[in-house]
Formats: sequence, structure tokens, C-alpha cells
Amino acid sequence: MALHKLTDAKARNFKGTGKIGDGGGLWLVSQESGAKQWFARISIQGKRREIGLGGYPVVTLEMARRFALEARRVAKEGGEALFCCCSVNGGF
Repeated sequence: MALHKLTDAKARNFKGTGKIGDGGGLWLVSQESGAKQWFARISIQGKRREIGLGGYPVVTLEMARRFALEARRVAKEGGEALFCCCSVNGGF
């Protein structure tokens, strides 16, 4: 699985509705209104979950990658990945 397929320019210029992936389960979803949200798709106790990581551009590509990586790490260790992003961002 290829990681880090997106660039900040691709995220910024992504228009319309739909989603584009960065790899590793990280997705940027764009709505018709122009709003963009980051989501991480991970497995928690054998079930696929989508974790909202925040809106772009407030949450940058670099931050979203870091949040997604931490969520995957916590889930793999059996922790509560749905809440781990708050600790990565110091209370996000």
C-alpha cells in the first residue's frame, strides 16, 4: 500500500464532492459546499471504523497523517483509537 500520495497542493485544489486517499486509510472528503474533512479508516477490534480527524485546512495534511498514524498504533495495541487524536494534538 502506497503512503503519502497526496500533497498539500492536491488537497487545497480538490474540488467538488468525493474523496481522495493519501494511503494507509487516510482520506480527505470534500462536500458540495466546499468543506473538506479528514478521516482515518482503521480496524478496531476487528471492525472497520472511520475516525474524523478534523477539517482542512485547520488540520493540515501533516497533522492528519500524524493523527492517523497514532490512531492505527493505539488500535493495534488494543487501546481506544477513537479518542487518541485528542492526546496527539494536546486536547484537539
